[in-house]
Amino acid sequence: SIIDSNLFYDTRVYFKKLVYQINVSYKNSCYDATALLIRKLIELLIEDIYESQGRVNDILNPKINQLVGLGQLISILMADSYWKLNRHVEDGLNLIKNQGDKSAHNRRYNAKKQDIDKIQPYLRDIFEELLYLAKIKK
Repeated sequence: SIIDSNLFYDTRVYFKKLVYQINVSYKNSCYDATALLIRKLIELLIEDIYESQGRVNDILNPKINQLVGLGQLISILMADSYWKLNRHVEDGLNLIKNQGDKSAHNRRYNAKKQDIDKIQPYLRDIFEELLYLAKIKK
């Protein structure tokens, strides 16, 4: 598996299901799917951080009254003066966003195992930090 499911053992059901899907996708060489699902998990965790803080308005696009996309979520999270993210987490978030974008938006791109393996060293730190900030883990 690419994500240790124990990190999400006592979290919300939708996180556990998503981690399961990520690990199954990786195991079955579905690397674009893996990248997209990791991207989705990060997006949901960042949204949960702002929900848990009662600050959803900070991540809303006021023109359309909808949540902003992952790129803006990451920028807002990194610039937030309420906390300081670990540098390793910041680097990993940008790397994962770029990999997910290529898998999602470039029709001539197919992710390979080595592409996903490049982001794997960041995952545990990212997920632990985001789960903590979202008050899901203590």
